[in-house]
Amino acid sequence: MSESQYSSVSPQYILYKEYLKKQIPNSMWLNDEKFEEQLIGLYGSINDNLTMIKIHVDYFNEYGHIFAYDINNKFLVDLRSNLLSILIAFPLNHIGFVHYLIRTCTESLLKMIYSMVFTDKSEEQIAKTPFRHLKDELKKEYSYAPTIKENIIILTNMYGTYSKNVHQYGEVDIFSTKFINDFFEEDSKELLKGIKSIHQMIDCYFFIINYTIKFDISSITHANRVYISNQMTEERQKYLFS
Repeated sequence: MSESQYSSVSPQYILYKEYLKKQIPNSMWLNDEKFEEQLIGLYGSINDNLTMIKIHVDYFNEYGHIFAYDINNKFLVDLRSNLLSILIAFPLNHIGFVHYLIRTCTESLLKMIYSMVFTDKSEEQIAKTPFRHLKDELKKEYSYAPTIKENIIILTNMYGTYSKNVHQYGEVDIFSTKFINDFFEEDSKELLKGIKSIHQMIDCYFFIINYTIKFDISSITHANRVYISNQMTEERQKYLFS
């Protein structure tokens, strides 16, 4: 799915924008039409993911007894927290913070998936699992499902890319005037790339988690159907109900 598919202005986005205008009134993401269009899409995609997380948690509260794991674990909590933080980092134009959050989101998502596959391992063991082992074991585990394996590879590559970006960012002179001006004024292609990565990461969440838990949209409650209708972008709804 492309970022243009998340560009409709929702009532939730209007509330988000009003909050930003009070807290960060000079942000170029609010005062430049090109950047606000990207921000609208970013908000829509992240809100879709947060909505789906709620639906998945409710699904597990209802049907969790048939699974050997609990989806509502530390890694899901971390993912949700970092997704919310992204909505603050972009209006601040903070490239380093955005790169860090994309990396931590992909790491949390991969460890969440890992916890669902390797159910004999504790959260503490998974948290300490070296990334290369996690990557290789997940690719092997999903070798029978090429589309899911492809999404795993997208996430692991994204984690590697943004890990390098975070380390490079650490070499910047944080006391320079240019650094401070860039915080608020830079027309950043890197941030726009980051938005594309986030859309892609959230696509992976939908594909992999729904597949792994054998999510059945027909079994959710009427209340959650209404919630999806009120919260989720039309394109995501079409994907879920198709």
